Amino acid sequence: MLATAPPPARTGLIPRPALMATLAATLSSCRVLVLHAPAGFGKSCALLQLYHALGPEQCQWLALEPGDRRPAHATRSVLAQIGGHADRPLLLFVDALERLPAACEGRWLRAVLDVLPPSVTLVLATRCFTPHALEHLRMAGALVEVGPSTLRMGWDEVMQLCRGAPMPSHAEISRWERATGGWPAILALLRLSLDAGEASAGDVLNSAVFHRRVGRYLDDEVLASGSDDDRRLLAGIAPLGDASAPLCDALYGRDDSTLRLAQLVQHGLPVDALGDARYRVHPVLVAYAPALTHAQPLPALVQWRRRAADWFIAQGEVEAAVGQLLAAQAWDEVMHYLPALAQSLLFRAHFQQVVDWCEALPPARLRADIGLSVTYVWGLFFGGAAQRALHVLSEMKTNMRGMCDPLVEQTINLQELVLTEYLQPDYTVILQGIGALMPMLESVGDMNRGRIYNLLAMIQISQGELAEAATSVVQAKRIHREVGNQQGLFTSHFLEAAMLASGGDLQQALDVLGNADDMLRQRDARTLAGSMHVFCVGYRLQLMYELGQYGLARDWLDRYQRLQKGSPSVLSTLLAGLIDARLTLFDKGAGPALLVLERLADRFGQDRAVQRRIGFEMARIAIVTQDALRLRAFVADLLDDADWPDTPVFVHPSEELEGAGVEVLRLMLHAGEQYRARAMQRLELLLADTALIGRSWRRMKLLLLLAVGHLCSGQRDRAINTLREALQLAAVNGTVSSFLDEGAALIALLASLRTHGGILTATELAHADRILSARGQTSPPVSGVALSERELEILRLVAEGLTNEQVAERLCLAMQTVKWYLSGIYAKLGVGNRVGAVDKCRRLGQL
Repeated sequence: MLATAPPPARTGLIPRPALMATLAATLSSCRVLVLHAPAGFGKSCALLQLYHALGPEQCQWLALEPGDRRPAHATRSVLAQIGGHADRPLLLFVDALERLPAACEGRWLRAVLDVLPPSVTLVLATRCFTPHALEHLRMAGALVEVGPSTLRMGWDEVMQLCRGAPMPSHAEISRWERATGGWPAILALLRLSLDAGEASAGDVLNSAVFHRRVGRYLDDEVLASGSDDDRRLLAGIAPLGDASAPLCDALYGRDDSTLRLAQLVQHGLPVDALGDARYRVHPVLVAYAPALTHAQPLPALVQWRRRAADWFIAQGEVEAAVGQLLAAQAWDEVMHYLPALAQSLLFRAHFQQVVDWCEALPPARLRADIGLSVTYVWGLFFGGAAQRALHVLSEMKTNMRGMCDPLVEQTINLQELVLTEYLQPDYTVILQGIGALMPMLESVGDMNRGRIYNLLAMIQISQGELAEAATSVVQAKRIHREVGNQQGLFTSHFLEAAMLASGGDLQQALDVLGNADDMLRQRDARTLAGSMHVFCVGYRLQLMYELGQYGLARDWLDRYQRLQKGSPSVLSTLLAGLIDARLTLFDKGAGPALLVLERLADRFGQDRAVQRRIGFEMARIAIVTQDALRLRAFVADLLDDADWPDTPVFVHPSEELEGAGVEVLRLMLHAGEQYRARAMQRLELLLADTALIGRSWRRMKLLLLLAVGHLCSGQRDRAINTLREALQLAAVNGTVSSFLDEGAALIALLASLRTHGGILTATELAHADRILSARGQTSPPVSGVALSERELEILRLVAEGLTNEQVAERLCLAMQTVKWYLSGIYAKLGVGNRVGAVDKCRRLGQL
């Protein structure tokens, strides 16, 4: 190997800080890091960015020579390069390892590693990788493979890549991300088509020129790395999307599919291993399957899909069978399974799959089944496409006018009412509509009754009717349990948490959400904890942040970004973005925090309400950092021509602390005497309202703002009295961050209050100390990732390198039980595999 300068940094590369952080964190615990993915997944670019981020004092860039196919020659070359630096940590970067096929074999790497100093780490990029003889390294965490799922571009990166082109909408970017699977090279071809003006942003995926470009790229760059036998097998399974070794054995009438499918991955073809001999073909290749060299003619492909569907049904995998029957256009067979299955998917919050399946049906087939049509509407709504859901529901009413019984028509009217008013601040109309339906509630079906009670509870919480809301939640829970509606049941748990938090019991509210996660994980290991309700993750983050659990909040924020893909709830995404900005502010400062908000604003460029809410958060940063110039700009932009009601009509649970006037009042307090006088009057009205209806959490926040107003007016004694009242509430409910979020003046007042003996009780003193020291908390509390004794016992055995079978044998457990425990461990830790679980527990000091 020759030490060379790395290739020059390419212009126009998208910065990928999240990917760089992942790779850098991995380097601390392994000896070999392999970026293994098909052509065009940005392996070389990632290697370059990582090299430049770490610096040449830690790294060397090496080029392979023909003689390096012999491990002994390669080892001598490397030892000569590192010379006298063998005693310090050193990273050796090698790109395009597949140019020397022998080097892609595990035996070659093992021979090299056996003589290299332990301080040397290899960082490799390759299309082909056959890690035979390296299993011991993988089990010990010394060999880490980073594949397409990590290298793929996320939503923000897709948006950044397309910046400057004719601006696509939020929905179009989400569609591009799904259609390309985040494949960087395919996205670059898409950007090329946009720049050339060959199609509009909405039509580019379907343009003939783009199709030809992708087809040529797949043929010339991607599939060329496989043998003819590989390509023939890939052409056969590509239309299926997902395949398993037993299925391929059944379809091909052979018994070597396990080995052949594994070879597709190892040879750098776009296939992901899912475990348990299951594989997934990349969606781009699925879309272009008919154009592959060995593609089957359409009639043969239809029969192929039907045979696959029959096999899945025989195995009890009806969901997979329905996908194949839809692709084969076997409508009669599909409708035998789809209505009930779509309802089950909706209950499990697989909203996008419900939408995709319903849209694959001929419209007449969908319209003919009222129940399936209603499921489709809710799939659209909970998937984030509320306006599309309304449009479909309106079409349903038109098509079915006079053709269905009054009860069905009344149910459809109710759903239209729910969808129309669901995101509005005034729920008076929907409350009246639900009141009219109460006498016939027992006749509208369990699914609708459960939703009505959930919605009724939401309205009652918003109006401070917490006792009435508790009754509605109990009714909703009972109904959802009886019909097995997990999505509805999780919504009920969210509402229960909202009631507790509104009354000031924030930690118990978090516990309720955690218990709901545990319940769902036990019932269905495939259900992603935290994704079951469109508001839940953002609300959970808000609670964690308020309680000062910053490390845990950051951990959940990272998990949220992996869970919520496609078209997530605007409100949940907004809340998560605001918490991200606040965490970034005290981690890295105002500049990076504002950048987080700018990216969030770009994402919702057409939503004026979201833009305004982000503007107030930027103004809060200006207040905290005492940026007077920026603050004046926000006052002029956000407070002109404002007409604020005396009290909000509706306070959504997610706005208990911020929003519903709080963010406006904060800016008014700092905007000058004229604004401040109005703000103080309104604060007094809002405080009186919270006292009447028991909104303890919101009352604490309003008291803090009132104390800030007294400080700004020079009334220090009144500010002290108000601050102590807020501290009394905070000592009970555990809130921390609201004090820190109002700026240095309030914190200085709290510090002075703490030093005056006899003013505060022992409990208040202790909580004041907790607030004043909270910003030093950088790691998640152990309780946030608490594992049971059995889970730790299993993880210790995994850390020793034992397989699932060996763990099961050692502990006298069933294999499925071990898998179930591991699934729970991964969910608690927010990781995706056993290596990540062991690494994280070690960093937290639990192993």
